[in-house]
Amino acid sequence: MRSFGQVMQVRNVPGLDLPDIDFVKIAEGLGCDAVRVTKSSELAPALKRVLAHAGASLIEVMVDSAVPLLYAKKG
Repeated sequence: MRSFGQVMQVRNVPGLDLPDIDFVKIAEGLGCDAVRVTKSSELAPALKRVLAHAGASLIEVMVDSAVPLLYAKKG
């Protein structure tokens, strides 16, 4: 989202920095299957897990905020 905001030239997008919120625990508290992915090697197993689950699921993917712009502006 931060990268998308940069491409769209939107400054100070609210809701991007939400420290210390455990979305996995929140999802589990609501009865969802939830998993946190911290390495790319964990993504495929996480996807298999949530796709096999009959109800709502969450995959929280941790990313490095220092990664450069992901979207290129066309033009």
